[in-house]
Order: sequence, then C-alpha cells, then structure tokens
Amino acid sequence: MNDKSKVAEVSYLRDEIPVGEEIRCNPFHTDFSTWLRGGITSLPIQGSPLFPASFDRSVWPRPEDVEPGEVSNTVAGRPRNILELFPIQSCEKTTLDGHWRIGATLLTSRGTIASAITRSLKSEIKPMLNNWTLMGYDVVDSGLAISGLLNCGTVAVEIAKKLLDDQASLLTQFYLWPFPEIAESYACQLDQAIQDHAPFEIVGLYFCQRESSSESRTGSK
Repeated sequence: MNDKSKVAEVSYLRDEIPVGEEIRCNPFHTDFSTWLRGGITSLPIQGSPLFPASFDRSVWPRPEDVEPGEVSNTVAGRPRNILELFPIQSCEKTTLDGHWRIGATLLTSRGTIASAITRSLKSEIKPMLNNWTLMGYDVVDSGLAISGLLNCGTVAVEIAKKLLDDQASLLTQFYLWPFPEIAESYACQLDQAIQDHAPFEIVGLYFCQRESSSESRTGSK
C-alpha cells in the first residue's frame, strides 16, 4: 500500500490505437517557460532536452489557440480534448511554416471519453501509418486534455522523479515517458494522488518529419 512506485498488478494497457492528428505551433518559437518550473528541469532526460511536447494544448498550443501575432502559452478559451483531432493521414512532405504536424494514439481506456473512443475505433485498430516518428508517451487526465506531468502541480513532478529513480529510467528529449509500461505506472500513481482528475490515460505522441531534415529537427525556416 505504501509502495506507490510499484507497477499495478492489473495492466490497463491496450493495443495502441491511432486517434487523430493536428498542427501545433513551431516549438522553437514558443515560450515554454511557464511549464519548465517546479522541478521539471531536474528530471533525468535522454540527451539534451528539446521542449515539452505534451498533448496538453495549454502547454504546446495550436496556431489558432494563441493570441494574434504572438506564439506563447496563452490559450484562447478552455482546453480541448482528443476528440477534436482530424483523422490521421500518411506522413508526406508538408509545408507548415515551421509548425509541427503531430499524431496521437490511445493506449488505455479507463475513463468515459477514452472508453468511447476505443469502442468507436475497435474495428479500425491498426499501427501508425508510415513515416510518423515517435516522440514518447504522455499521461493525461480523464478529460484527455490536461498533462499529468506538466500541468498537475508539484506533487506530480515529485512522483515522476521517484519513479524515474526507482526504475533507473529517463524521460525523452520531449519530456515524455519513453515506453508505455512506465507511463502506466505513473498514471496509476497519479490516480491516487490527484483523484479529481482520475483516471489518467496514456497517449502516444508522434510527429510527421518533413523531407527537409533541417526544418523537421530544428524548426528553422
């Protein structure tokens, strides 16, 4: 009961279901300073950290979410969830003016929204389409909108630090979990610590790497 770092005996992981895609702001022209506080930067990362690539749109906004003429973390209106994504298409050469095209998958279905998505896509379960590059796994709340790691306070960061230490693991360069099993363990611990946002779900994040390697990796024009 006291060992919260232990992976739940019952696994909630399911087949990884591609749910949808959308465009996010150029991360290298976006202000992430609000989210890189409260011990986040002290968490162990694989290599040099790039930016927090959360599915949470208040962390990494879409172009239409920010104030006109400014790419920041200012979101217009309430956070919107995974249901508003467009169907995932093949990753091909795209001109996005430095913005990133991302795809989201769902690996658990414990909450009402996630269960509904799983049922609706059950006959269409398939692997991610070609050329999509995995960034890592995000843990989001039951509304599939709020990041457990970056947007749920100090307690969530402390749980992450202990879990990473116990399992001798590292977050990816995008501040995401490197594989589903450790993300599931984190989600289960957040369920107990932040019950008003439970159950937490696991979302895989991918990006469409454009043919211009200098743009896809650095965001430069």
